[in-house]
Amino acid sequence: MSAAPTPSLQKDANDAPKGVPQDTLNIVLTAILLMLVITGCCWWLAFLPEDSYSCPIGMSDAPVRFYNLTMAVGASSLMIWHYLDPDALKVRYTVLGRPEFPVLHREFLGVQRWSTFTSWSNLSCTMFLCSAAILGFCGPEPPKALCMVNQVFWELTFPLAFFVNIVVSFVLIPQIKKMRDWQKLKRMLRLKPQLLHNGLAIAGAVEAMLATPPMKLSHFPVLVLFGSMYIVFAWYFFHQTGIFHYMFLDNRFKYEPLALVLLLILLAVIYFAGSVALNYAADSWPARLAIVVAALGTCTFGPGKVDPEDGSSASLLAS
Repeated sequence: MSAAPTPSLQKDANDAPKGVPQDTLNIVLTAILLMLVITGCCWWLAFLPEDSYSCPIGMSDAPVRFYNLTMAVGASSLMIWHYLDPDALKVRYTVLGRPEFPVLHREFLGVQRWSTFTSWSNLSCTMFLCSAAILGFCGPEPPKALCMVNQVFWELTFPLAFFVNIVVSFVLIPQIKKMRDWQKLKRMLRLKPQLLHNGLAIAGAVEAMLATPPMKLSHFPVLVLFGSMYIVFAWYFFHQTGIFHYMFLDNRFKYEPLALVLLLILLAVIYFAGSVALNYAADSWPARLAIVVAALGTCTFGPGKVDPEDGSSASLLAS
């Protein structure tokens, strides 16, 4: 007669098989969600009126043209710098709430450095600035295709600039400080990461102040589609490297489908807020200045408050 299993062994035996069905269910739910969202966004955008996209007024004004040309060169240089940077992007990855999976360490160079959502956002901003700079020299009748490309990338750049900086300043940096990972905090506060986060937000806000390109409410699926395509890419990147840059995208995370729904809803809400702000800013300089102030409010330029009793943090951040 066999002995009864101990409580700990019985608990492990009960817990073990539950992980696999939940992981599989998450994959199925996420795939269905993405197919519905991507199909719905494409359908919505395909039936927009032909005159839905237009060239923004004022791109050929001297101050705007100078700003866009300067920023196009700067943004392009930043992305090239990010690509060529010999200091590898180091990632320590764990599955949230699943200690049975081992910790993975990865280093990325070259084009793999462009695999983060921040890099995608900065690439969108670079495309907008380059197209805006070209528009400034196209005269009174620029190509319609160029106008469409410019407007699409602006409708990505402006909300993403705020979204990325808010996440970095109010989620990632506080989390890093809570974990006392001062080395990682120091890396995030270097010049290039600052430009990729703070620089993105400030660039978008100054563009809104100078040129106020419109963001039509009916175009909100553009941003939701962008977020959905990044999620698809994140799965591909996981297949290639074994990690996600953002833990909540991992199907092994229990609440992953809910996290994706909230993410897509948040992107839609940020798009609506940006559209309303630009609508007011079109005829109001105080509103334009308020956008710049709001962008500066999302920026983090230094480590902020750290534990004064933790001498290692002060010495490392000061070095």
